[in-house]
Amino acid sequence: LGEAAQAELATAAEALRPICHARDVALLTTDAYGRVEALGLDGAHLDAQAAAQSTARARLGPERIMGVHCGRSLDRCFEAGDRRADYVSVGPVGDDLDAEDPGLWTVLEAWREHVVLPLVIEGDLSPASAARLAPWADFIALGAPIWDAPDGPGAAVSRYLKALDAARDADPGG
Repeated sequence: LGEAAQAELATAAEALRPICHARDVALLTTDAYGRVEALGLDGAHLDAQAAAQSTARARLGPERIMGVHCGRSLDRCFEAGDRRADYVSVGPVGDDLDAEDPGLWTVLEAWREHVVLPLVIEGDLSPASAARLAPWADFIALGAPIWDAPDGPGAAVSRYLKALDAARDADPGG
């Protein structure tokens, strides 16, 4: 809701904040880092634009979360880390992982080998694809597969959790 009107964002924040915080889940907005403090949010998820990151980090301070979407660019990921991002995200990733361009796999491999900053993979993934990517990521961000599921978000989340649990159980190091 980063581009939402102030009233719409405030209404959503009021409704979601107690639910999220009761479950120890951070509540972020997209890009609207200037609204974070007033709305009692935990931080903002930003585009990879350097100027916005520097300004946002200064405004958010060290106590609030700043995440940065970096597309599929390893350089952008490293730059976001240099600007004190709390996490970076890559994507969007499509469901056909075998057809993904080499840039995605280059980022994932380099990040796993060299960086401790949390990595989020974003995409419209099936439960099987999410499970396949889980060893590469600290978090997987899903949108439409959850909210647009014909049997509802709860059932969709259950499918993803089942697939992720099975993948973890199959990989003792995962």
